[in-house]
Amino acid sequence: MKILMLGWEFPPIYSGGLGVVCKKLATALGKKGLDLTFALPYFVRRKLPEHEIPKDFSLLDFPEEIQKIAIKYIPTSLPSPYTNEKEYNTEWESFSVPQENFFSFSNEVYGKNLWQEIDRFARQMEKMVRGQKFDAIHAHDWITFEAGVRLKHCFDIPLITHVHATEIDRTGGNPNPETFHREKYAFEKADRVITVSEYTKNILVDHYGTDPEKIRVVHNAHLHTSQHHQTLTRDFPHKRKGETYVLFIGRVTIQKGPDYFLDVAKKVVAKDKNVKFFIVGNGDMLPRITHEIAKERLQNNVFCLGFVDGEAKKKIWEQMDLCIVPSVSEPFGLTVLEAVEHGVPVVVSHNAGAKEVVSNSLKVDFWDTKQMAEYVMAVSKHPVLQKVLAQKAHRETRGLNWHDQAGKVHEIYEELACC
Repeated sequence: MKILMLGWEFPPIYSGGLGVVCKKLATALGKKGLDLTFALPYFVRRKLPEHEIPKDFSLLDFPEEIQKIAIKYIPTSLPSPYTNEKEYNTEWESFSVPQENFFSFSNEVYGKNLWQEIDRFARQMEKMVRGQKFDAIHAHDWITFEAGVRLKHCFDIPLITHVHATEIDRTGGNPNPETFHREKYAFEKADRVITVSEYTKNILVDHYGTDPEKIRVVHNAHLHTSQHHQTLTRDFPHKRKGETYVLFIGRVTIQKGPDYFLDVAKKVVAKDKNVKFFIVGNGDMLPRITHEIAKERLQNNVFCLGFVDGEAKKKIWEQMDLCIVPSVSEPFGLTVLEAVEHGVPVVVSHNAGAKEVVSNSLKVDFWDTKQMAEYVMAVSKHPVLQKVLAQKAHRETRGLNWHDQAGKVHEIYEELACC
């Protein structure tokens, strides 16, 4: 069976969970013997100068035992799957042609707005596929959906759209009409739709009117990530006896609820200055968050560490006592599984799909910062609660692995092949 997978990120170049999941899933599918072609934007490779790559890191490669995975690079000026119209326009104004043969793939001019570029990218994908035969197209998230629909129509190939996040999630319920329309159209045209949770399936049915009969839920699995070493972007505070460390990790955007996390910090620090809060990640809300920290004079208790990965992130996890995931809307929430892997209990929003696989967590409405603060104080005062939650969460997720989840995806491929 020959599959074309359309992705947008690939570790170590990624800004969210999409790239990590795509690599884990593709690797697991490759081990099942599938002939898989993984199409990626060319900027992923361009961002990895060889002299900066550690000797033990294989450049955008898969394990040696996987022989049937090929990576194809497609040129585009789109910077990220999390971009929007305003961000793309800013990127376009500063966009310059690299010295390397970046345009050798195409003579077309790059789109001067987000929608033109997505359409141009779809045409470029059509050129790459022409003359080849694939049994299915597997497109990840909205930025590749246009290409997936075009390939389905041009070559009569079954289309699977894999939803890691919707425009409803990314905007906190205030979607860009054009993005929303394009997602809705792709869900209508797809032969199957994979969602990462029942929570996301319900969003597709309720907000997009997607036929529930074509939706298949495949939860994400453990990451087990161990990237190359990296130095922290700032000095990490030395943990003193009696201190409790609380973590927010992810994109600092409206979807992830960093403002609610900061409000929790305000409430807790007013009662106990031995509790320290850490924000790990970048995003458009970071300037506002740092300004608020200074305004409230919380610099001694709230620390913004920026984007951290690899060994540095592992060291941070090792010192944490609690992780809060206050997302306004979270299709899954890989952070929850990452916390479980590191033995850290989790306070998780009811609006997060990961709660479907990690029942041993402290659940809360994303806006209920009073309840979150009480959870933080409880974990701080009762270490046994922290230990029990972590142990139970670890036990219940031991069987959640990519081998089994890839098996579910493989079944969807076979289901389409029989149609």
